[in-house]
Parts: sequence; structure tokens; C-alpha cells
Amino acid sequence: MKSKEYLRREVLLILNYPKFCSDRFYSFYEYNRNMSFLRTSIRHLIGSSARPFSKLVNYEIASILKYQDKISFLEIGPGPSLDWQKFIGVHAEKVEVTLMEATPELLKEDEFENFSVSFFSGHAPSGLAVFGYNEFDLVVCKNVIEHLPKHEGYLLLYEIDRICKFSSVLYTPNSFTWQPSSTNAPFNAHLSGWTPRELKHLGWSFQRGHVGLKPFFGPYATLKIKSSFFLKFLGLCYPLVQLFPWFCYAFSAVKRTKNLRLEEI
Repeated sequence: MKSKEYLRREVLLILNYPKFCSDRFYSFYEYNRNMSFLRTSIRHLIGSSARPFSKLVNYEIASILKYQDKISFLEIGPGPSLDWQKFIGVHAEKVEVTLMEATPELLKEDEFENFSVSFFSGHAPSGLAVFGYNEFDLVVCKNVIEHLPKHEGYLLLYEIDRICKFSSVLYTPNSFTWQPSSTNAPFNAHLSGWTPRELKHLGWSFQRGHVGLKPFFGPYATLKIKSSFFLKFLGLCYPLVQLFPWFCYAFSAVKRTKNLRLEEI
């Protein structure tokens, strides 16, 4: 009888252990009752979908600052977002920012007071011809190359390699994704697709997956299945899928070496 009672108690203890842990965690997070512990954990673990990319760029800036005091930074096609402020982070005083935008009226110039920022109006890749060889230490091109025809995309990569001295960082959807232009954004249509394998062969070899698993996302990176359970499932999977960019909706790629370039043949 004793053995049966002991076994029964052990089984009950094992079955109730997850509830015991959750009760302890809920009491610890009592100050924030509006948010479940699971949701809080996911938020602290993975953050937003843009955070890993900004950390990636910030790491490149910190790496270059080990060898020099100042950095010249170019972002191609920043649009209305202020992602470049997240990119430079705590190194704002050491980074000279240049922004090149095809529609400069989208730039929020009132947000630039505390930064050293220069503006250029031009279309990539032809607009990059005004910059000299190795003019920038770091070049970031986020969500631009997929809006160009394939042959112009290759020209953009050539120009980035020419004007970049140390590192260049790209961000683009994985292969072609259907996306027509918007009424307020004529350059928003996707005209080409790029894969991690393509960019790796061209030198952008350090890659990271973003957004989430590609089959679950449609145009404009919108979820095909919208439910709270599914969002939690994607959140838990996100740290893992980052390691496999060929399965993700979008990916980033970093290049730290320059390709061979013959000035004269």
C-alpha cells in the first residue's frame, strides 16, 4: 500500500509541476498582470522582427570602430522609416550618416537634429555613380534590390561593392514574392527575387533569416493565418528559423570582402 501511495504522490507531483512553475512565475511577474508570462518571455527573447537586423548592423559598426575613430555610413532607400537611428545606436557621435532616397519628401528631416546627416536624391543604382571608390565604411541596403529588375539589381550590387570599404549589409525577401505598387508608393512593386544562395555566391556570405517561415506569409509580409495561438507558435520558432534563411520570408546578408575589380582591361 505504501509503495502505491508513494507512486501516486510522485505522479501527481510530476503532473502538477508545470502548474507549480507557472504559479511561481506569475507571482514573480505580478506587477504586469495584463500580459501573460509566455507573451513576456517571447517579447524579451526575440523582440520585434526588425530588432535582429538592427543589431546586425550595429555589430558591423562596432567592429569597424575597433580600427578607427569615425565611420562613414550610407543607407540606400531609407524611406520614411527611421531604422538608421536604430542601426547607429549608441555610436551616433562617431557615425557620419548619408541617406540616398528616390523620393526625398518621405524623409522626416525634423528627426535629424541630433545627428550628422547628409542627403542625396537619386535612384539606385545610377544615383550611386556620384560616390567615389571606397567612400563609405559601411553600406546598408534594406528592401531595395527586390524593387529593381534583375539586371539593375546586379548593377546595384556592383556599385555597393565599389563604394564600400569594409562591410555592406543587404535585406530582401527570399526569392520572388508578389507585391504590386501602392497608390502612395510607386516604387513599392517587386520586380525581381533574390535567394540566399545567389547572394552567397556573390560574396554576401554571412546570412540570417527574418520575419518567419516563408509559407505562412503573403504579399507585404502579411500573415496567412491570424490567430493568437499561431502567433505564439511563430514567436517560439523565430530564434530557430533565423539560422536557416532559405526557409524564411526574408533574409539579411553581410559582405566583408571586396570582389576583384579591374579598372583597365
